[in-house]
Amino acid sequence: MDIIQWLVEGTPTTHTKQGDYRLVTDYFIMKKLLTLITSVIQLQFLFAQVTFNKTYDYDSGVDATNNVLVLDSGYFMSTYSGHPVIPGYVCFIKTDLNGDTVIRKIYGGQYEYYAFNNILKLSDGNFLSGAFLSNFFTRYVNICLYKIDSNADTIWTKNYYASVDSVYLPSQIIALDDKGFLITGQIADSAATVIDAMIFKVDSGGNKVLENRHGGIRADGVSSSVETSDHGILSLGFTRSFG
Repeated sequence: MDIIQWLVEGTPTTHTKQGDYRLVTDYFIMKKLLTLITSVIQLQFLFAQVTFNKTYDYDSGVDATNNVLVLDSGYFMSTYSGHPVIPGYVCFIKTDLNGDTVIRKIYGGQYEYYAFNNILKLSDGNFLSGAFLSNFFTRYVNICLYKIDSNADTIWTKNYYASVDSVYLPSQIIALDDKGFLITGQIADSAATVIDAMIFKVDSGGNKVLENRHGGIRADGVSSSVETSDHGILSLGFTRSFG
């Protein structure tokens, strides 16, 4: 039985009014196509193999769920590691193609908590990683950026502190055509009663250029942004103030 015969076999041959037959037939054909595509995908997974399985459990814990780059020579991860009760320390891990650690560097303070959101490979061959930083005692949450070279040595480090009784909650960092960086997310008061969308820009040296906040009386935020061809910014987020 060829594929065309299989697709059309068993489809309805009756209709109640003009046009129904074609619509119903198209529906059943599409349903069979979906079944065929799903079967092919499932077949591919049957032959999937694990290349390697590595665990990097330095200093009681490392989180690298969304922070890995694929390089020609291996992989580069930005993580945090630290004590289970008082987390701290930025951890950069570079591995070979087999997942074996080649370079590991840690930075940060004993009483600071880092959770990294992004690591970017830059056009100059270096890397940028950024996140929110929370002090264990003050509970203030700020933006932290690390620019590092291919050996995970720091080129510069920047911390950006919100105004009194406010906290930054970054969710994404992107590189811009002007060599600067855009950080988006939320800015909130310390009691989380006012939460606005945040757009935060720095230049190539990490110097703050602008900070905008947008929102209403409820929670709003920016989840993802891209630079457009005319060098504008298109941001996607959510609002509970205006809809």
